[in-house]
Amino acid sequence: MGYPYGNSEVTFLHEEVKVLKDYFNRIIIIPLNPDSTQKINELPNNVEVLNLSRNKKYYKRGLGDYIYVMRLFIMELRLSKNLAPLKHLRYHLSELLVFLVLAKEVNELIKQAVINEEKDLLYTYWFDEGSSALAILKGKYNKRIKFISRAHGFDVYAERNKKGYIFPRGLQLKFVDRVYTISEDGKKYLAQKFPEQKEKFVCSRLGTKVEVHSNMEKKINQGKLTLVSCSSIIPLKRVRKIIDILKFCKQSINWIHFGDGSLKNELVSSSAALPSHVTLQLRGHVENDEIKEFYAENHIDWFINVSQSEGIPVSIMEAISYGIPIIAPAVGGIPEIVNATTGILISEEFNPEEVANLIDNVSFTTEQRAQIIEFWQLNYSAQTNFNVFAKELQSLVSNISV
Repeated sequence: MGYPYGNSEVTFLHEEVKVLKDYFNRIIIIPLNPDSTQKINELPNNVEVLNLSRNKKYYKRGLGDYIYVMRLFIMELRLSKNLAPLKHLRYHLSELLVFLVLAKEVNELIKQAVINEEKDLLYTYWFDEGSSALAILKGKYNKRIKFISRAHGFDVYAERNKKGYIFPRGLQLKFVDRVYTISEDGKKYLAQKFPEQKEKFVCSRLGTKVEVHSNMEKKINQGKLTLVSCSSIIPLKRVRKIIDILKFCKQSINWIHFGDGSLKNELVSSSAALPSHVTLQLRGHVENDEIKEFYAENHIDWFINVSQSEGIPVSIMEAISYGIPIIAPAVGGIPEIVNATTGILISEEFNPEEVANLIDNVSFTTEQRAQIIEFWQLNYSAQTNFNVFAKELQSLVSNISV
């Protein structure tokens, strides 16, 4: 939500933007939460950035605004067929007021940018507050706009929300023209939850790009396995469970973790339980290019993910692009990328000792690693997937009826 400022979404968006710029004459990026203290990433010539002004005039609320958001709330209850939001009425009304303010400001930016409803498309990368604002914008200010959204994991699966639902999902789905899930599992989930909207759901996979290709003949670390993980250190990712696994490993292992987060100190404390033949390197936040360079230059026996829920992790896409075998749980869209070719699926509530036995005793040959790369090329190459997506968006502009 801050791209193109800083590093938070560069991994996800940068390669896609570089493909989209060849299909559209003009691309405008409106970051919702830009960090102006961070550098802005270099963009193609036909890509521009419009920042929200946060002008006080947009925050002036009259009686009409309060009446309108109450009507929206009632509409949401009807559309979602879910009365649970009534328990959090004040909170959700406050949310809708925020979305209304954002809709007003984005509407003004659209006017300034001279958006042509017949030829232009609005696109939110996450199916969250940006989509809520565009839904209000379309419903209140400009019914002729076309807008689509990608949907990943937290913005798909209601169970990942503490309240057990995503608000205001009904309004989002009423006004969005297409929702592009990054996994077939996400598409199936939404279609089951909202069968009346199932025609709007399309699977469009993400992809990664390889700058430096892996040397498949690189030297194996004699007498020591290398295990890599890459994620935020937060409850959802359950990185602590990797320690539970490695306590049972008999082989000498060097575990390297890329990523930082709120549970880092707890992870450091827990790592004291690791046996002496297992070492842990916490690399913290590392630039994406540096991680990929590490994958290209080093022999890595396993990439491990133990998350409680996922869409399809870009971190796994990147690992298989270098022929690294994966161990990951069968949650969300992970079974679409981890299979008999690319690694080993484990259950969500896996047995740590059984996983340790796999790490100790299963290995992939050079030929098998080449097959992993081939699977990535066929299914998760950025060049392939983003070009298909761009062509889809081009056709969408003329085919959606408004």
